[in-house]
Formats: sequence, C-alpha cells, structure tokens
Amino acid sequence: MAIKEYLLRSFRIKILALVIVPPCLFILSVLVVISVLRVRLSDDVQSVLSEHMNSLYYSLITEYSNEITSNVNLRVKLITNELKILAGTAQTFIDLGEDANRAGEALQNYSFYHNDFVHNQQQNWSNITRGAADMSLSVWSYQHDQAGNINSVTKTYASTFAALKPLMNAMGRRGAQKGWLYLAGPKAEPFMLVYPWAQMPAIFDEKYKGHNSQNWWDFFFPGMVEEWERWLREHPVEALASQDMTTITPFYDDAGGTGTMLTFFYPLWTAGRDANSGAVAIDIGVDTLAGIVHSAKVGQSGFAFIMSDEGEVLNLKGEQMDRLGVSDLVACGHGVTRYSTNIFCSTIPEIASLRLPPQDEEYRLYTVAGKDGEYYLAVREMGRVLRWNGNTTSPARFFVVVALPKSEVFTIQNVIQREIAGASSSALGMATMAALLIGMLTIMLGIHLVLRCTKQVHLLMRRMDQLGKGDFYSEVPVIVQDDLGKLAQIFNTMTTDLAASRAQLQNYATRLEGMVAERTKELDEANKQLADISRKDALTGLYNRRHFDEALPLMWRVAKREGKTLFLIMFDVDHFKQFNDIYGHLAGDECLRRVATLTTGCANRPQDIVFRYGGEEFVVLLVGGANDARHVGECIRKAVEDEKISHAGGCAPWLTISIGIASVHDFSSTSPAELLAQADAALYRSKREGRNCMFESRNGELVAVKPE
Repeated sequence: MAIKEYLLRSFRIKILALVIVPPCLFILSVLVVISVLRVRLSDDVQSVLSEHMNSLYYSLITEYSNEITSNVNLRVKLITNELKILAGTAQTFIDLGEDANRAGEALQNYSFYHNDFVHNQQQNWSNITRGAADMSLSVWSYQHDQAGNINSVTKTYASTFAALKPLMNAMGRRGAQKGWLYLAGPKAEPFMLVYPWAQMPAIFDEKYKGHNSQNWWDFFFPGMVEEWERWLREHPVEALASQDMTTITPFYDDAGGTGTMLTFFYPLWTAGRDANSGAVAIDIGVDTLAGIVHSAKVGQSGFAFIMSDEGEVLNLKGEQMDRLGVSDLVACGHGVTRYSTNIFCSTIPEIASLRLPPQDEEYRLYTVAGKDGEYYLAVREMGRVLRWNGNTTSPARFFVVVALPKSEVFTIQNVIQREIAGASSSALGMATMAALLIGMLTIMLGIHLVLRCTKQVHLLMRRMDQLGKGDFYSEVPVIVQDDLGKLAQIFNTMTTDLAASRAQLQNYATRLEGMVAERTKELDEANKQLADISRKDALTGLYNRRHFDEALPLMWRVAKREGKTLFLIMFDVDHFKQFNDIYGHLAGDECLRRVATLTTGCANRPQDIVFRYGGEEFVVLLVGGANDARHVGECIRKAVEDEKISHAGGCAPWLTISIGIASVHDFSSTSPAELLAQADAALYRSKREGRNCMFESRNGELVAVKPE
C-alpha cells in the first residue's frame, strides 16, 4: 500500500506519466486513423465496385431474360399460329354443315382422302390403314355396334374432316417441330384424326387400361370440354372473335414413348356457337421449348428455365434441380401421367417462398439463397394462356426465369480488393514506423521537462485535496513569484468565491427542483395531447392510417387469444376524383366528413373501430360473427346511398361506395398483411362489378354479398 500511495501522490511520477502518455496516445491515434482510413478505403472501393458490378450484371441478366423470352415466344407463336390456322379451317367445315359433309363423302373416292378402316375384333376399335397422307383416324369401342360397324354419325364426321388431311400433312412435315398433330371429335363422337400415322388405340391399350370403354375426353382430359362450354355460357358469342381460347395441359408422359409432352388445344364450336364440337391439338415435346432455354449461355455457370405461376418448372437438368433444391414429382391421376418439378416445393425456404411478379408487372429481379450460394433470379412473364389443371380450366401465366450465381459478380471485385488491401498494408507499415520514431523523440523531451517541476505545485495539490474534503477557507502559501505563484494567488481567490457561491447554489438547487417538477408535469400533459393528435385524422376525426397499423396487430392477437373471428371491412367512395373535379375540394372534404359520421353510426359497438385509411378509403375492424360484418357493411353502404349526396359524375345520381370484406379465424394460416390484401381484392372486385355493392373473401373466393 505504501508503494501504491507513493506512486499516486508523487508529483514527479504523475508529470512523467503526463509526458509519456500523450506521445503514446498520439502514436496509437495515428495507427487508428491509418487503420480507419484503410478500412474506409476498402469499404468505398467495395461499395463503388459493388454498385457498378451489380448494375452491369443487372443489365446483363435483364438482357439475357429478354432475349430468351423473345426466342421462346417466337417458338410458341409459331405453334399457336399453326394451331389457329388448323382450328379456323376445321371450324369452316363445321359451319358449312351439309355442304362440307357432301364434299367429304365425294373425297372418299380419292385414295389420298379415303378412310380405309380396319376393325380390331378383339379390342373392338378401328383405325384406318396408313396411306399417302400418313395419318391415322381412330374410333373407339363405344362408337361401334355389336357387329363392329362404326356408327353413321362418326363416319360422317370422319369423311368431312378427311378434307383436312393435306393441310395437316403439310403442317406435320413442314411446320413447327412437334410430336403429334391431331383433331379430336366432339365429346359425343370423340374420334382422333392424327398426324403422323400411329396405331393409337393399340398404344393406349398398353399404356392406359380401360380407356376404350370410357369417353375419350372424360378419360384423358376430364372437365376440359365442360370448362370451354362454361366459358361460352358466360360470354357473348361475339367474344369468340377476340378471345384466344388456346388451352394447354400440364406436362405428361406421352403414350407414344416420345417423352414428356405438353399439349396445345384450340376448341371447335357448333355452327350455332352454342356448344363445343371437339378441338384441334398439337403435342410438343418439352425438349422443344426447354432446348431454346438450355442453349442460351448465361454467364459462366448461370442457367434458365420456364415456369408456370403455380411453380411448375419445365425440364430442369439434374444439377440445376439440385442447386434450386427441387426434384421430380409424378401425379398418377386419372388419364395421362403428369410430371411436374415445382419450385414452390424446394427444400430451400427462400426459393420455396418466392413471390412471382404481380399481375400488372412483367419483370422482376430477385436475390435468393440457393444450395451453393446466393443467386440472382430474373423472372419475366412470357405469356398468358388458358390452362387445364386436371379437372378445371383457368387463366395461367408462364415465366422465363434466368438464374445467375451472385458469386460471379464478385470475382473481379475480389481481385481488385485484394490488390488494394496489399498496398494498404505496406502503407500502414511505413506510417507505423514514422509514428514510433516521432513518439520516442517526444517522450525524451518530456522527461527533460519533468526535472523543472517546483514545490509550489505540491502545495497546490495539497490545497486541492483539502478543498475536495470541503475546506473552503484555507489558503495556499505563495512561495514563488513566477507563474505558479500567480496561479496560487488566483486559486486562493477562487476558493473564497467558491465558498460564497456554494451557499447560493444550495438555495438555487432547492428552487430548481420545484420548477423541474412543475415543468415535468406540464410536459407529460403536452405529450399526451400530442400522442392523441398523432392517432387522429384531422379532417374526419377518425383514427388515421398510423393508428390502424398499430391497432390491426393488437386486435389480431386479441381475437386469436379469445378464439373469435376478426373482420376487416374496407370501402371507398366511388368516383371521388370526379366529385372533387365537379364540386370542388371543400365539398369533397365535407363529403368525407359525412361519410365518416355515417360509418361511425353503423359501426357503433364498443369493440368496432373505424379508420380513415387514406384519401377516400375507410377501414372498419370488428370482432364477431359473419353476419355482424355483413350487417355493418350493408348498413354503411345503405346509409351513404340514403344520404343522397348529389354526384353528377358517379355511377348513380348520388354518392355511393364499394365495399370489400375479409375475415380470419384460423390465425396460423395467414397474416395481417394477407387479411388486408384479401379485403382490398374484394373491394376492387366490387368496383369491377359496377360499384355500390359488396364482395366478401371466403376461403380464397370472392363472393357477392346481397343486400339484406
């Protein structure tokens, strides 16, 4: 303890420390500054390189995506154009009716057109012999009588469409690369006219047991004909002229052994356009389309593929499937055996949860983690088409996806950074040696100055100790007349002033504590008022969007904990921009206030909360039964309509609103954002259906809510 006390109190050692420490700190500061500059330089270089390399590769991958998509679209366009030419020709024969039938009968006298049927007595099916047209015409067992004769209706169809043989032969030999080109008769008489010739019934006997005893359409493509006819019922006949009815199938295993196929169908209609009358079709091997994508060179190790909006991927190679964490899936359902590699079944979470571009977006660039590192994924829409999914038909989107390892972007960047790091290390070494030399010279000079310390400093230090213990009245003896002596005199004057000031400060402290307490109380009240203002909308007095963002998660947790259903009603004023344009913004503001008042009058339960979501949009959050939400929504819609606020630019003589409702009871399967999106989708469905109505999202479907 004596040594420690001596070191702490020894003035000379303290001065020595003061002399030595600053140079050491200087040296350390120089080294730190150099290190920081080196790190900043490295970071700046990395940032600049990253920005430019990312920009370069972004442009590159965008160009890859655009070029590959264009090439695929050209091939698809060629296929669909042939399909439409064949469909248009076949439809003309149907529309000609009896004239086409008589022409077909007359053409049977010519060998190229003649249907020379051969009946298979064991399996009870028929097919024509292979002639100059190189086409087969297959007829199934249920189209024969007990004696094995083909019924007259099927024979008439077969004769009529024999006139297509030259066109189909030319398309098959000279047109786009394809597997099979065929015409399938109407569901009542589903014969198959196929190029090139093949013993299709025998192939089906081996691959698809039981096909010969069931309707061809129901066995291989159940629901497809019904979906076409449903579309026809829901649209005017005139829409057929502008609607592209091309319908594709999932990927499936071709019965003829040519590999995985994709079929393009185009429906035919009766002359009166009141029912389906079969279809023309082209079977395309997936390698035909996938080859275009696979042949494209994407960087050093990138690749591209085609994908549907349901995640089905077309013909990925083994290594590529492994990098994306996907595998082949086989769906052995009724009819054809369907194959699918689905990216949403990836074992890599980021890829499995990939969100495709919205409906109004054709292109988006993503960064995702693959099995062997991060990838850029450029997803570009290549087209939209009707798609049969095994039972129903619905619109589908297809995309070309370009995948490029992010590591390629950083290869050049890493080389440059290593060169800069080497140069920085050399500069740091030289700067360190210079700093050490300067520091040593400074320390030697400081030690020399320590010897000049005086006794006056000791007296000042002792008096400081006394002052620190509360002795404000002792004085420092002045034993020298230099600057240190003058310092001692000033110190004595200071201690006298401190004694007087100490008493004053004690009085000030007491008064200040009271003032602080009073100001704190006022500040708390002001903060409470500001918090309330920040949650309210100044125009309508309703809660604002900010409070909605806070309240939705809270009510979500409450409803989940209590096992209740949470409802979100979203509505907005129809044609509000036109209202403002006609009546002015002041009238528009008054209109919004009246709508807000009417809304709170309907959503009047303690647990109902009304928000102004933004502009002319409002949101109501409530917990209860399904009829509660519908009742509140209809109450608001009716109240606004009955208010009869004049609106010359609306869908009615007075102001109306459109409403969307969404709800959640199973909170583990969705999120607040998805609930909001469902309500928004229901709202926009209400607008598309004419406004002044209400739609509800139920189990993923949008259902109209009829007025009570």
